[in-house]
Amino acid sequence: MDHNKYNNQFQPDTRLYTKIKVEIALFIVIFLLILVISAIAVAPDEVLVIIGIFFLVGVILYLIISQVVKLYLNSINYQVTDNEVLVNKGVITKTNKIVPFRTITNIELHRGPFDRIFDLATIDVQTAGSTRPNSGPEEKLIGLNVENAQEIKDLIQSKIKYIQGTPATSLDPDFPLDNDNVVKLLVNEIIIIRKLLESKFKSK
Repeated sequence: MDHNKYNNQFQPDTRLYTKIKVEIALFIVIFLLILVISAIAVAPDEVLVIIGIFFLVGVILYLIISQVVKLYLNSINYQVTDNEVLVNKGVITKTNKIVPFRTITNIELHRGPFDRIFDLATIDVQTAGSTRPNSGPEEKLIGLNVENAQEIKDLIQSKIKYIQGTPATSLDPDFPLDNDNVVKLLVNEIIIIRKLLESKFKSK
């Protein structure tokens, strides 16, 4: 496994765009079908006109939404360094998210029904001291080839084990001990101690 390839910026798999286009098309078809049935019930003599109008509307919506999605997906860049995960994205508003390995408490590989069809996966990253603990993971790496996703997950987990085994100090430039990081570090250390205690009690 070549870990260095993830040290440079990489993007979601191109099949993510295909998957989203299929989902958009299905949503528009179902939505417009409901509207067509409702409209025909009101004006049964204008069936062809109604179908034609809604078909045109559907095509326009599909083209517009697809292009917006394409622009957004092209803006996404991931990077896995020695100390953190970087996620850059956004078309109008650019977002640069840094997730230090020291703050990560859980990492999972997620695959929905359409992900399985297109051989894709999403990596969910949860951190200690998350600002939104009840609303899902802190960060997501979406649209990855399933094999690459497993490699990235294993890579991040190995780096987490290494870094979390080395206590951070005020001399560590990659982990400045400001108030926010101190709280995150303390929470993370408590979690590690708890897991160690649980494993010892289970072994008795």
